[in-house]
Amino acid sequence: MEGWLGVRSLRTLEVRVQRQSANAARLVEFIDGALRMAGADVKEGSEEAAVRAVVETVKHASLQGEEWVRRQMPNGFGTVFSITLREQRFSQLLPTKLRLFHHATSLGGVESLIEWRALTDPTVDQRLMRVSVGLENWEDLKADLVQAMREVVKG
Repeated sequence: MEGWLGVRSLRTLEVRVQRQSANAARLVEFIDGALRMAGADVKEGSEEAAVRAVVETVKHASLQGEEWVRRQMPNGFGTVFSITLREQRFSQLLPTKLRLFHHATSLGGVESLIEWRALTDPTVDQRLMRVSVGLENWEDLKADLVQAMREVVKG
């Protein structure tokens, strides 16, 4: 029975990974775009303002400019990215404010997860968050991140 479930799961693996990869790329593009905006262009209370108040950096393969990266991954980039937040307390609070992302350590599942890396690896930057993107609608995921970031800033 378990072998049959594995075969059934493999039949949809490509479609699932493509969706997750596209979701991750869109979220990264949104976060990176907010961080790159000139301060004068950011409207108070906007989604971009919430991101800029909480996130210091975002890292993902899609942000690398080298041509070999795009040749190596012609069908999309990975489903995992990281964000470094401006304050350690933001890292502790953010997972508790999210509704769609679950605070867990895992990779490759169909649900979106966020992990405060310092809980499992005290040698990393205390502000580092790892995000594994699932199959949910990317706009719903974006809205969840933004609402959580707004809550984190409030304290």
